[in-house]
Amino acid sequence: MTVKDEAPSEETQNTTLDTNGGIPMPPRAGFGMDKPVLDNEGKPISDEEVARLLDWRVSLPKSAHVALLEARAFREYYTCRTFGDPTRATEGAEWSVHPSAPEDVSTMRPELVQSSCFETVSTVPQIFLPSHADLGRCRYAAARANADLVLIYAKATRLIRYRNKLANFYPLIIGLVLPGEETVVVTRVEGALVDARTGRVFAVAQGSGRGHDSSSPLAASDEARHVLLDGTEREALIDLARNIRGDMDAAVTRNGK
Repeated sequence: MTVKDEAPSEETQNTTLDTNGGIPMPPRAGFGMDKPVLDNEGKPISDEEVARLLDWRVSLPKSAHVALLEARAFREYYTCRTFGDPTRATEGAEWSVHPSAPEDVSTMRPELVQSSCFETVSTVPQIFLPSHADLGRCRYAAARANADLVLIYAKATRLIRYRNKLANFYPLIIGLVLPGEETVVVTRVEGALVDARTGRVFAVAQGSGRGHDSSSPLAASDEARHVLLDGTEREALIDLARNIRGDMDAAVTRNGK
């Protein structure tokens, strides 16, 4: 008997047996979206609760104090050699809210304060945050730091190193000065702007950045790659802040009409 080494399909996972006759029942359609949804307290979410959220109106902020919190900073490194399989390494895979780094605050502050919705941009001291803070604790920590809004964001970065066709000249002396080492960095950031007082989500936005560098074996260095990585993440944060600011300004314009 031969067993296929493959993941079970959705059909085999969802096929059930009738308890009376052992007859296979047809699989349920969808991906469980028709199942009851529970809130954070384990209570079913009713249609009335959804309608209440949709009808909920909170005044847009004016000259608000914003606290930045980073929920995740995931980095993935791929190295593709001339021979063999690529190697992969990761860091920062866990979700754990912590104060934004000073570099992140300095990066996003100039973009956010251009809007009349925001007056100051800072973060929350680590002593106010537990090791695993949920949204409620983040709001509480921001309120203790006199912040009206909380911008919670998560970063995901992938760095790929490989050799281009110029690497074929490496056996020659001239190959040592040719840019055969390629480094590509891609960063995606997503964030949500939350009212610290009510928990209302004012805006959800994404940001992205991309960096590329070509260098010779003599010039390539880990320091240069980290500079490229940090610059790409900074570009993505600026894009996120710009999109948040644009969404809030558009909302203010709509409400002013």
